Amino acid sequence: MQMAQTFEDFVNQIELIKSSEARLYQFLEQMPVGVFIIDREHNIIFSNHRTNEILGCNFIQNVDFKQIKNSIDIMNFNSGNCSYSFQDLPLIRSLKGEKIITDEMTITNPNGENFRLRVLTTPISLSENKIDYAMAIFDTIPFTDNHILSELLNFDFSKNNYNQFNEFVTTLLCKHLNVTRVGIWINQPSYIECLNIFDSEKNEHQKGMQIFKKEFPIYFSYISKGVVLPVENAMQHEATREISDIYFEPLKIMSTLDCPIFIDNQLYAIICCEVSYHQRKWKDSEIEFIQSYAKLLSLLIEKHY
Repeated sequence: MQMAQTFEDFVNQIELIKSSEARLYQFLEQMPVGVFIIDREHNIIFSNHRTNEILGCNFIQNVDFKQIKNSIDIMNFNSGNCSYSFQDLPLIRSLKGEKIITDEMTITNPNGENFRLRVLTTPISLSENKIDYAMAIFDTIPFTDNHILSELLNFDFSKNNYNQFNEFVTTLLCKHLNVTRVGIWINQPSYIECLNIFDSEKNEHQKGMQIFKKEFPIYFSYISKGVVLPVENAMQHEATREISDIYFEPLKIMSTLDCPIFIDNQLYAIICCEVSYHQRKWKDSEIEFIQSYAKLLSLLIEKHY
């Protein structure tokens, strides 16, 4: 059978093989998109491996969908700025007969991972005039630069302090650029101090480390002038090689993308994006994005903190 390329192709192929339940489940398990099926009583009938990856749970059959939602808040779905109620979820609406396609659904799963999803849900009837099941087929859509900047703008400053904001900022940027670590370093007269570093390998935040400017004069001469440093070989680049012994080598950092943050024409902080174990050539679009990210950060920090 030819590999399906679209959601509609998947649905058509399911129709061809659904006469054999075992064959159908094997097919669904191997699909490269998420497949999730519930019955009229909201029991989970099937979820494949890709579903469990995206939703952050290892679902089992015959578990009540509402119970899972209430106990681990798995269904933190939203569209735009509006969260879905349980009854408004496309899968639940399909139990009432609707076939729904949406390109703008986002989810935060229990692991704290954010995804944009394209979702198709459809009712399944085994007999006339009765809907027995609802099936969702879905997969992730990469976040664009504009989506990430919108995430920053939509941060709830009224409910979060400055430390929580910095954790949000570093995590968001680390995942979007797919780097090992992202840190924000506050500028002081004689040193910079780490406000927050998100380490994607350890999935944890760190802070407090200090780096003294007198030990790295070349690097700080670049940064103080507002220069963005997209460095492919951090160990050898003129601006960064003096940092190698104390910082890069112990952490196996090979490439860096550093961008200063200015407030009132004064250096306020530095965003440091770090890639370990292999070198990375930075794209022009990534350099432009980090500049936009830094500019938006400066405006938000000045306004709220």
